Amino acid sequence: MPKNVIPKDVPTEMHKTYLANLQTLLPKDGSACILFAFDQKMEHPASDFIGTSIDESAADPVHAFTIATASPINAFATHLGLIAHYTEQFPGLTYIAKLNGKTNLFASEHGDPVSRQLWTIDDVLQLKKSGANIVGIGYTVYLGSAHEAVMLAEAANA
Repeated sequence: MPKNVIPKDVPTEMHKTYLANLQTLLPKDGSACILFAFDQKMEHPASDFIGTSIDESAADPVHAFTIATASPINAFATHLGLIAHYTEQFPGLTYIAKLNGKTNLFASEHGDPVSRQLWTIDDVLQLKKSGANIVGIGYTVYLGSAHEAVMLAEAANA
């Protein structure tokens, strides 16, 4: 297995944390990293999970957190707000904090999608310091959108 390379922009005092987070996400046995991404409650409101063939528990975030807890995943990727709300109830999960999101209030014919940053790295670090097991960040970019440069710049800055 190749040696993990620490990017030059990772501060020296964060090298151990960087490597620990990387090892959490990349199993030593060489198996795949499995992420469970959950965008509900912002990008997919509860109304997306209501219908005759859909169990009503699918509209409750607790359902997804419960599935994540029982699954062989390396990390649960979701919005920082959901992590803040549910981390006490699900302390055993490893999280990737999603920093941006958008709603579906406006149809795509109103313009290209844009998903702006809602939380900062300081917000993530504060929640991590309070006990949330956050090992990384996530950011959705709509490639091809007229706004992709804004989203790419925000993601790169984060």
